[in-house]
Amino acid sequence: MKRICSLLFTKMKKLKKYSEVGLLEDYKVIDDTIMTYKKFHEIEFSEKINSTSFDHCVFENCIFKETIANCTFYNVCFKNCECSNSLFNECSFQAVLFESNHMVGTNLINSRIGNTEFIGNHMKYINLASNQMKNTSLKENNLSNGTMFEVTLEEIELDGNDFSEMEVVHTDMKDIDITSCKINGIRISPECVRGMIVDEVQAIELIGILGVIIK
Repeated sequence: MKRICSLLFTKMKKLKKYSEVGLLEDYKVIDDTIMTYKKFHEIEFSEKINSTSFDHCVFENCIFKETIANCTFYNVCFKNCECSNSLFNECSFQAVLFESNHMVGTNLINSRIGNTEFIGNHMKYINLASNQMKNTSLKENNLSNGTMFEVTLEEIELDGNDFSEMEVVHTDMKDIDITSCKINGIRISPECVRGMIVDEVQAIELIGILGVIIK
């Protein structure tokens, strides 16, 4: 019952970008299905985190070694955390800030991401599969060699990201501006390119993908 009430409460809230929370209680363990106003600092999570709601929480300098599944994050900050090769499966992120985290090989699968910011994260080899991303911004992140497969994008802001050697498949990029991003060697399906906003140099990078031969 607590889990159901938490999800309903989260859906009722006014969605906005993450806002810093004061008077957080320092906490070292996850011992309930609803965690509110908690700060986790330099904690190593070596066990699976499942079906837990985090409301107005901060994870700082933490290490995640196990799967995080079916969890809800509302107004939560992940800062300077080690999440490499972790699996976030079927989670919901609303008004969340990911800042300066190490997320090499992190799997964000079947998740819903809204009103969220990714800033300055090392996300090489990240796997974004079957996600829904809305009103979300990615700034100065390294997503090179990552995978974006069957991702639904709506109201997305991309600024200064590295998408080199990234694979993009079955993901509609129409009206998405990538002019400030690196796309060297990007592997993207032709249907995904249609309507994407690029600059002249990027157009040359992409023209071969469209099957055009320049003499």
